[in-house]
Amino acid sequence: MAKEILLTPTIIAAGLGVSEKTVTNRLTVRAFPDPDVRGHGNCKFWKISTIRAHDPALAARCQRILAALADSPAQAA
Repeated sequence: MAKEILLTPTIIAAGLGVSEKTVTNRLTVRAFPDPDVRGHGNCKFWKISTIRAHDPALAARCQRILAALADSPAQAA
């Protein structure tokens, strides 16, 4: 079984075209789903399926961003 993609606030912010602070603010006012996973400190992660249920277009944009990052020369090094 494949692991589900986890998205960071940075990727979500890029997909929305806003700052990470805006993502945090939307989370605070309950205009965005709660994170599926919390890491050390205040690190937040959302499953791609959670974002897809909330906003399918955002999930698609985030997947394109991740694909572009995976194809970048910096990742190949």
